[in-house]
Amino acid sequence: MKMLLVTTALEETWQDSEHILFLGEWCKLYNQKLKWEKIDHSVAPFHWDDRKKFKKDYNYLKSFHNRLLIALTDTLNSHHNVEFSSRYWQILLDPWLMSYVSVLFDHWECIRMLFENGDINDIETILPNSLDNIKPPFSYVEFANELLLDEWHYVVFSKIIDKYYKDKCNILRINFTSSNKVVDDLSLYKKISWKRSIVNFYDYCAGKFIRKSKVVFLVPYFKLLTFIKINFIIGQIPRFFRNEFSFNNKSMKINCNEYEKSGRKEVVINMQTQSLFEEFVCSEILENIPSTLIEKYKILSDYVGNINIQTKVIITANSHWGDPVAKAWMAEQTNNKVKLIIAEHGGSFPAYKELFNFEENISDYKITWFKPYHKKHIRLPPSKLVSIAGWWTNKAWNHPLRSSCSIIGHEIPRYVTRAMFYPMASQGKSVFDLTMKFYENLSADIKKHVLVKPNKDCGWNSRSRFNDLLGKDRVGPAVSMSLSSIFFRSKIIVCTYPETTFSEAMASGVPTILFYSKEFNERNEVVNPLLKVLIESKIVFHDPIEAAFHLNSVWHNPFQWWNSSKVINARSEFMNSALDLDKNWANKWKLFLDSVT
Repeated sequence: MKMLLVTTALEETWQDSEHILFLGEWCKLYNQKLKWEKIDHSVAPFHWDDRKKFKKDYNYLKSFHNRLLIALTDTLNSHHNVEFSSRYWQILLDPWLMSYVSVLFDHWECIRMLFENGDINDIETILPNSLDNIKPPFSYVEFANELLLDEWHYVVFSKIIDKYYKDKCNILRINFTSSNKVVDDLSLYKKISWKRSIVNFYDYCAGKFIRKSKVVFLVPYFKLLTFIKINFIIGQIPRFFRNEFSFNNKSMKINCNEYEKSGRKEVVINMQTQSLFEEFVCSEILENIPSTLIEKYKILSDYVGNINIQTKVIITANSHWGDPVAKAWMAEQTNNKVKLIIAEHGGSFPAYKELFNFEENISDYKITWFKPYHKKHIRLPPSKLVSIAGWWTNKAWNHPLRSSCSIIGHEIPRYVTRAMFYPMASQGKSVFDLTMKFYENLSADIKKHVLVKPNKDCGWNSRSRFNDLLGKDRVGPAVSMSLSSIFFRSKIIVCTYPETTFSEAMASGVPTILFYSKEFNERNEVVNPLLKVLIESKIVFHDPIEAAFHLNSVWHNPFQWWNSSKVINARSEFMNSALDLDKNWANKWKLFLDSVT
């Protein structure tokens, strides 16, 4: 039977065929359902459904990433005529490098296993006439946005097939131009609300007089009042450093052409490769590395060199991910022996392994929500939630406005964005399916009170799926509501993934349950004792049907279950292990900050 291999959801790569073989579920957009439902098609299995393979691949990718980091350290030092450490360059390269090697390996394996392990005959596919359609991203943020679109993935899949497997299939060609627009802009705060304008004006004025801070907080996730409090407690005037880390600053009128004379064609990577995949990565990586590390590097380096801030410690919750200016400044400061401390901006049950230890590698300490399990971990009350520290009580009470069974949805990108022990790519559909299985087994009375808050759309279009299956009255009202508003009106909260939202729900005091796929959400072994307690107390489930049956049994009066001694003990154990909401949070933070300054 003649088959057409389709690698993405781009319809221009589809054509009439006896049978279409979709490379993954990501090819089947929900808003294209009427089209692909009519096509005779099948979907290739996702290679990382095999969790033994994934664990093995994760360890390999971590090792390969570290080897690449060493090679790129030499490459970038040579190209820019500097001598910085691998830690300096990892602050700048990751999480882009971590994500890049994971995505390329996933795409490589999807194609390799299809052609080498599959029983495929008489297959054809459609590739672009030109394979030079990918422009380097400006920074990690632009790269992450590109990964949500089909064009980038189509070109990568096509390159792998064209270079390594074109003898395995009949190739048709089309003219294809990527519609991806890479934002080449150093502005970080384009859209400024009036509240932020006031904060920026205050910070601008404060910055005229205050150049020295014991601790520099960069997007630390404190609420405003708690942020002010922690600054005063450690004896410094609060600063936000918006002006220093925004290229909107009028002083940044630089002729970029002066800095871009040396192009990336001159950059060479010297690395001993051990496989065809590694050869492929080394042939592609210098064309894809963000421009902030090649063409725009000197702009950033010169700019951060003129940032006049003296400090002993930098604390950030996410600037080390996507803020190219802050990353460049932090890298320079760590080179000058300033301590870098990363504070988790969310948490619940730590994953089996995570991020190739990127955050532990670049930091001096990492502030965690869960009890420490790494030598660099320090547990403190989470900056995101200390504003409610001391309010938590192990007793919950009924309220006439609390009538909803609030289901907090979860959605992941259609394509792999990094190797992680959470659902990835095609597995994302299983998250929605589990949620629907839970709903279908609820009693008729509970269904009348269900309110679903979908996560932001990452390509699976969960909101439309829920609308079509449950009705807009079950979804629409929650879309624009904050989590705190949802929690306030909830009789019971249902979480569908073992992350930050579950911690926030537990902190609210409202009766809460969690169900998730154990298969695709492997947790770190340090979590096992706590999970055992929560499962026995019927707070955590791995089977959505069991979760629904439990909810059916307690719906009439969930507080009888929630306030039972066994459940109160389980909830207290969660706080002891995973969520420190001590009312003396400020003293704990002060003691730690005093010790590092």
